[in-house]
Amino acid sequence: MLFMSVATMLIAFSATLYIMFVLESSWILVLVAAIACLPIALFMTLQLPLLVELISSTYACGIFGKRRELATS
Repeated sequence: MLFMSVATMLIAFSATLYIMFVLESSWILVLVAAIACLPIALFMTLQLPLLVELISSTYACGIFGKRRELATS
């Protein structure tokens, strides 16, 4: 849920920046967006492997499935 909340916060922040700076110079918008997206991109690259591991350990056949296969063969 934290991963999804950070992603939706990025969308809301981007929409607000676009609304505020649409009539201003475009270089200000690009500069502020690049600086703001840097921590978000870092967070996502650090948390994505954890999210993938969490989903695979929850829904994949993990170590218990391997033991059942060994017991039946």
